[in-house]
Amino acid sequence: LRWMAAQQAEALHGEAVLRVVYSGKKASRGTLVRVPIASGAAVVPANAVRAALIDRGVDMARFEAQWYNKSLQGYALLDQSDAIDLACAPSDVVDVTLCERPRYSAAQHERMLAQVVNAAGLDPAEEPVHKVTSQATGFFGIGIYRGRREQSHAVLWRTAYQLGASFMYTVGARHLPICESADCATAFRSVPAWRFDTWDDFLKAAPFSAPLVAIEMGGQPLDTFVHPKCCIYILGSEEFGIPASVLEACHYVVSIPVVRAHSFNIATAGAIVMYDRTAKERLTKEHEQHETGVEQGCQPKPAAVV
Repeated sequence: LRWMAAQQAEALHGEAVLRVVYSGKKASRGTLVRVPIASGAAVVPANAVRAALIDRGVDMARFEAQWYNKSLQGYALLDQSDAIDLACAPSDVVDVTLCERPRYSAAQHERMLAQVVNAAGLDPAEEPVHKVTSQATGFFGIGIYRGRREQSHAVLWRTAYQLGASFMYTVGARHLPICESADCATAFRSVPAWRFDTWDDFLKAAPFSAPLVAIEMGGQPLDTFVHPKCCIYILGSEEFGIPASVLEACHYVVSIPVVRAHSFNIATAGAIVMYDRTAKERLTKEHEQHETGVEQGCQPKPAAVV
């Protein structure tokens, strides 16, 4: 058995090198991704490529991979081929471009939820998809990318607790874990906080069906933004903001309108975004309750006569 294991390990010591870049970016800014293949193999299986990209944090449900095929003198869609033919690659490094797939329609979303229900072993007759979705209350998390100040983390954590966040996180934090003196209003009892060393580590642990919402200058104004029912908000450091590579992976980029200075304190920016979310949720709920009352013929009580 040891000899067989050694032979298998020796047979798989080869690798293919991909240069991966998001659509619209220069190839020189691409990331090198190594895909293990059998020694001397002439092709790279599509499943192995997708697995390697997912391992690097690529959302394959949102992006589709295309590889440059010199025989076609253009890019070929990986989803429509079983493998990358290394003989058709222009060099030892295979250029792969990630293009965003068309937006999901409502029907596609329902089909996706139906697949989730089936995978969970639920009976569609007893738990129809519309019932599952209507019972969902949604959730959101908020975090800081490369934060430097421990106190900003603590204040944001406390605000997240007060405004209904489900969790908080940091990515590549440049400060020590929160100390005992930090004023978190015991938020840790209700809102867990996760620490991730790298962006890839965070993407691997990100919850299913929660779009990433970056809070950064130059995005859609917050006052016109419709918050997803489930999402994760990302705040950048006050010195450097959110890097372009992280913004490319986000589904939305939202900015906070200002009158003077453009940059907010991290905790302040997070508080504004979370309050905007809760305020819009409250207004929507009140509007739905009002419409329900009108449909049922409910009339407001007459004012008391003094």
